[in-house]
Amino acid sequence: MPGIRLVAVSTAITTGLLTIAGSAVLPAGPQTATATAEQITAYYAEHTNALQLSIVFWSIAAASLLVFSGVTSALLRRNGAAAELATVFAGAGCVAAALMLAAQGPMAVGAREDFTAADDATRRTIYVLADVTYNLGDLVLPVAGLLVGALSLAALRRILLPRWLGYLGTPLAAAAVLGAIAPLHGEHVGVFEILEVAAYLLWPLWMIAMGITLAVRRERPVRPETAVAAA
Repeated sequence: MPGIRLVAVSTAITTGLLTIAGSAVLPAGPQTATATAEQITAYYAEHTNALQLSIVFWSIAAASLLVFSGVTSALLRRNGAAAELATVFAGAGCVAAALMLAAQGPMAVGAREDFTAADDATRRTIYVLADVTYNLGDLVLPVAGLLVGALSLAALRRILLPRWLGYLGTPLAAAAVLGAIAPLHGEHVGVFEILEVAAYLLWPLWMIAMGITLAVRRERPVRPETAVAAA
């Protein structure tokens, strides 16, 4: 397997696995609007290790996504994809990775072992900021949808990936983009909330499936007419 293809495979699978792991180990905290300083202190004191582990998982996932978007964009171009498609794919991957990393900042401050020694106002401010930046996940989802959608369009043209992966990825991408409307509905659970949850759960699994497929699929020679169209 060529080196660039191996990097794409490993970073795709790493992104999917660690995105799932980072969410799975993150403990739920008290409601931001009603949490007292004592509840916040108890939350961080009790869950320091889990929070630190979640931050590590999500940070590595973000770094892997950044590398994946770059090398896979090059693979798309090499296999005949349009330059515009490869650019959208790379841009979406970079933005999604940046949002994932930004979400870890305040949480990392709260996960410090000496954080409980801070005054009440500081603890509450950091907790609120951590909640706000964690909700950047609402912005990661539609951007990840663009990434999945761009790669699915390439797959539908049998560029780099098989068509069946494109058939699975296209509705997933649509669900991720439409799911971005869900936060506007507040606490109400409707169709957009269902799409958001489904996309949130499924896009890391799609990344893993894509990485495995890319690993076992032989790289096909680029057809002349495809190469001309891509240029």
